[in-house]
Amino acid sequence: LHHFDPANCILAEDTKEAEADHKSGKQKEHKYFGGLFVDAQEYPLLQNLAALRPRGVDAVAERLYAWNITAFLESRGIPHTREIDLLKIDVDGPDYFLLEVLLNTGYRPKIIHFEPDMVL
Repeated sequence: LHHFDPANCILAEDTKEAEADHKSGKQKEHKYFGGLFVDAQEYPLLQNLAALRPRGVDAVAERLYAWNITAFLESRGIPHTREIDLLKIDVDGPDYFLLEVLLNTGYRPKIIHFEPDMVL
């Protein structure tokens, strides 16, 4: 069984496509995917994504909870009215509560990748 992570796959494929275009000498303007990646721990997220910052990928170390997630997103320029293509939630704990608050606040991502922390 392989782990499929759409957020990481999109960035990886986007990077490969741009590198292939560059190597082949194509002089086309490449539109990269951007995004906001948030993790409670600075390492390794900030270091791994630092090179992608010029392409519009922002990495932030922050603990998010149901009571602060909407204020955090708004402070980063992502109000509930902004179009979101992909929302990935994998926080190993209050996953459902974060998603519930976001949906109840009016966020409507096109795709939700949700990894619940199941207790068996």
